[in-house]
Amino acid sequence: MSAQTIQVGAYALSFISDGYFYLDAGTMFCRIPKTVWSRFVAVDEENRMKLALNCLLIQYKGRNILVNAGIGEKFSEKFKKIYKIERQENIILSLEKAGITPEDVDFVIFTHLHLDHCGAATRLENRKSQPVFPNARYIIQKEEWESALNPNELTRGSYLADNILPLKDRLILIDNSMNLAQMGFAEIRLIKTKAHSEGHQIVEITDNNKKVVYVSDLIPTSKHVHLPYIMAWDIDPVGVINKKKELLSKFAEEDYTVLWEHDVEYGYGKIGFENGKYFAKDLVPKLT
Repeated sequence: MSAQTIQVGAYALSFISDGYFYLDAGTMFCRIPKTVWSRFVAVDEENRMKLALNCLLIQYKGRNILVNAGIGEKFSEKFKKIYKIERQENIILSLEKAGITPEDVDFVIFTHLHLDHCGAATRLENRKSQPVFPNARYIIQKEEWESALNPNELTRGSYLADNILPLKDRLILIDNSMNLAQMGFAEIRLIKTKAHSEGHQIVEITDNNKKVVYVSDLIPTSKHVHLPYIMAWDIDPVGVINKKKELLSKFAEEDYTVLWEHDVEYGYGKIGFENGKYFAKDLVPKLT
């Protein structure tokens, strides 16, 4: 994937791809009927829509932060059939194109621990799952870690032990929203949103002149900006809508650049508000 880089002060932000996968389109729009979402979403013969795995590389003064780690390759034939994984390159090859090796990654920030956001942080070696980024520390909300270790009947399919347990000795667990100044990244703030998962968080990078936010599964694609467009995967649907209202107002008023993790068409854009509705605007095509 060609680098699609945004500069925020001394921070260089680039998309890193782990390929594509497919999910049932109905689950991606929850209560919105197919007669509505089918006007702007294409599906395959099994009603699945294609989704990107757009991770984010943040480079600052010789240090490298990876935000999320895609779906990885630790999957069975059944898993591949369910999620229809497509890739011409994986996250490691994408990093190499940016001049980064796995050993160069200093921190990995997980917005949450669903299988399509952390799978490539580990790999199978002699049938045992091992960390891919040997020198990295992993930053995650404590509540998300605990939820992943203790899934319920609704969330069990989203959290896979092989994805997360090999990382347990290198965790930085945080409570609530926080600035990363103590780690040397004063312009990066993690904002706990909950609602999609118990410890879901988004990543904000700002300076005096520019504000950028990676919204992960709170708003997975540019098509999900409209408030009712939420996912069946959200554990708190009303909470997602309320958090979207709060943050979209801020993003529109303060001219944020919003980065989409799962959008196959667009990498980023702005937020507009008109006739009582929020919408994505000034969209920049995703480079592949």
